[in-house]
Amino acid sequence: MTTNIVDIEDIDLVSSVTQGDQMAFNSLLSRYLPMIRYFCKKYFAPGLLRGDLNQAGCIGLFVACQKYNPCKGMPFASFAKLHIKHHIINAVKTALRKKQQILNQSISLDETPFCDQERTSRYELIPHFTASPEDIYMNRVKEQELRDMFKVHLTDLERKAIVGLLDGLAYKEIADLSGVGNKSVDNAIKRAKVKLKSVLHYNV
Repeated sequence: MTTNIVDIEDIDLVSSVTQGDQMAFNSLLSRYLPMIRYFCKKYFAPGLLRGDLNQAGCIGLFVACQKYNPCKGMPFASFAKLHIKHHIINAVKTALRKKQQILNQSISLDETPFCDQERTSRYELIPHFTASPEDIYMNRVKEQELRDMFKVHLTDLERKAIVGLLDGLAYKEIADLSGVGNKSVDNAIKRAKVKLKSVLHYNV
């Protein structure tokens, strides 16, 4: 009986999240923090930032809210678990792949021009660093999911500013494309970071 009540409450929150209710997402996130922490601890590897994995888990929960269909009969908790686990594992693979590329570009495996945090150990996922078509596709899906989340929680200017920043554009380039001044871009990025920090709960 208790499980059914929890499922119903989850479904109500999910419905509110899909309508852009940030407080509903925060409430749902508080319920799934133990699950996110569990998978972050399970798949954490030396040299990775735990906050990045926490963020990936939060994104996985958000995506689960957007894609969940109660008519298919799967409890939301099970559906959320699949997406949280998938996003955290994908974040680990992506981070370790980048570190492996850095090692490959180094003069030797014992020397690196980067700081100690950029060094990596022989982790079990490293042999799978060659990007497969599936990996490329999933990275594109993840990027699109992030952009969809920006649309829900950010204003048009905030979204343009943060996407431009992530794409490597300078403030002036973003300002020119958006038709505003550099100060407006700076303020928009600051507001966007505050909103996203709240949504993703970086201090999970």
